Amino acid sequence: MAIDLPEDDTISPPPDEFEQPARLSFNEDSWTRNVLIVDDDRQMVRLLEATLEAEEGIEFIHAFDGRDAVKIACKEHPDLILLDLELPGLHGLDVCRAIREEKDARVNDVAIIVVTGKRFEEEDIIDCFEAGATDYMTKEFATTGLRSRVRGWLMWTAFPVDRRRDSRRLGRGRRTDDRGRRNADRP
Repeated sequence: MAIDLPEDDTISPPPDEFEQPARLSFNEDSWTRNVLIVDDDRQMVRLLEATLEAEEGIEFIHAFDGRDAVKIACKEHPDLILLDLELPGLHGLDVCRAIREEKDARVNDVAIIVVTGKRFEEEDIIDCFEAGATDYMTKEFATTGLRSRVRGWLMWTAFPVDRRRDSRRLGRGRRTDDRGRRNADRP
């Protein structure tokens, strides 16, 4: 689905003929999740917001360069970060590393989805994960794919941090390719 963005700061909703996505559903009346969008392209920020605005309970925080992204993540403790790689101030991979090195678990355990315009090669994907990214996708995303990933990671972050860490330990030491097959040629 293509979304035409106006030149000003207003965002038009998608036409009514589009099916509305399933919404996050937790049995809490005031359930809200903060998503930090980090991109120096303000039009891309508006596109990501427009794609996700149908989801109830999501509030957006913005950073337009890498250094601000780290500062805002430390101050606001977002539940999810959508992160571009090519940023002024600090490259996206360095943002990932800086967030993962923070001592506060509310910061270093956040889900980070790299959303980039760069064409990914296998080495690039490995670099993202080694820097601390949780997931990745290109900016040529399908809206349903982005919504599904965001919903999935927000549901994951709803679990207590210690339970998520226990789950991650189970998969440590195994490298797989994008089809889940063991990748034996990597250390």
